[in-house]
Amino acid sequence: RFTDPEDTREFIKVTHESYLKVVGKDFGKSIPAIFTDEPHMTGKQTHRFASSQRDITLSFTDDMNHTFKEEYGRDLLEILPEILWELGEDEVSVHRYHYHDHVTERFVTAYFDTIGKWCQDHDIALTGHLLSERTLFSQTLAAGEAMRCYRSFQIPGVDILCDQKEFSTLKQAVSVARQYNREGVISELYGVTHWDYDFKGHKLQGDWQAALGVTIRCHHLAYMSMEGEAKRDWPASINYQSPWYEKYPYIEDHFARVNTALTRGKACVKLGVIHPIESFWLSFGPNDQTQTIRDQMDENYENLMQWLLYGMIDFDLISESLLPELCNKATAPLKVGEMEYETILIPDCRTIRSSTLERLEQFVENGGKVIFAGRIPTLVDGIKSDRAKRLSKKSKVIEYTREEMLQALRDDRLIEIRQENGKLSENLFYQLRQDNDCHWLFICHV
Repeated sequence: RFTDPEDTREFIKVTHESYLKVVGKDFGKSIPAIFTDEPHMTGKQTHRFASSQRDITLSFTDDMNHTFKEEYGRDLLEILPEILWELGEDEVSVHRYHYHDHVTERFVTAYFDTIGKWCQDHDIALTGHLLSERTLFSQTLAAGEAMRCYRSFQIPGVDILCDQKEFSTLKQAVSVARQYNREGVISELYGVTHWDYDFKGHKLQGDWQAALGVTIRCHHLAYMSMEGEAKRDWPASINYQSPWYEKYPYIEDHFARVNTALTRGKACVKLGVIHPIESFWLSFGPNDQTQTIRDQMDENYENLMQWLLYGMIDFDLISESLLPELCNKATAPLKVGEMEYETILIPDCRTIRSSTLERLEQFVENGGKVIFAGRIPTLVDGIKSDRAKRLSKKSKVIEYTREEMLQALRDDRLIEIRQENGKLSENLFYQLRQDNDCHWLFICHV
């Protein structure tokens, strides 16, 4: 809920600096990191119906009208109706786009950047995870854009509850970690799996997360007490209260070995995918007018994850907000921080940043491959433009289907496994890493 660096500095003063006084000598040694758990904005709401008379909440802070005007030259309170209601058929509000971008940047700058710098200055890592990272809708509500939040994490992290297959949650964090060359990615895992969750479940969940890039395991949870209702508080306890506790090295010895291998060298990835979150913001209006659009975008996003990963095509997501600092000049392959991509996929976006297009235009001129899947963006920075259409004429354009996507990306597949009947594998993930003159390959069931 911090949107002012001064508020965050006061928070640091009463928390982080208190720890510094008592155990600061162990920072960076036996205490490698400080964990932040589920930081988020006050959630944004939308009207159920455009004609609604009920009150709703938006993320806001005292000086936001002033900072918005400084950034975009408009009084936020004057254009507030465009954030809440649609302009008309086939019309898009650039002010709504600016609002979501501005409130996200205020949140990231004030909270994550401020704490991340303090941690860096004190030889300790900022780690932890956000709230509601998985879908385009949920992260718009809670964080604006998940990937932007990770830029100041020394160890980005995720939270996987109820044994859910949150592939997008991991891909967002791992992509930033790879591009910023962070030492690892942490996962708070096994939460809410209950008392009957067996070792098979522990290994399966740990394996697919390791394949996607998790290298540090933060077990949820170890009870101090099971008295009263505590025993029902997001079990199971990975501690002495579970009868299998003394046998748990069967699991941890396995992952100690896996993660030793999967922190060596560098991940081999040829494909970069533009994250579609900013297109989603454009349709954050009344439910009766925009809900089906948002649902379709989230369905497309989930399909993208599953089609590529189960199709054994590894990839990294690219945040448009982070791209300018990670890629000063476009080359082929496209160098984004510490990663290089031979192909860039633009997945059914409505808008794209001019800074992104500038780099992709240079990328194509230098021989790089760009693929538009689904619609070609008709907006640039939220404003009507045919610039993306012009780029598409020098690129490949495909339908947004599993078959078209896998065929268009067949040259970017590094590993192919087929079943006895000739079909592509349907239940395997992998990670391939280049380590000097050799490779590490990890393959697992999902």
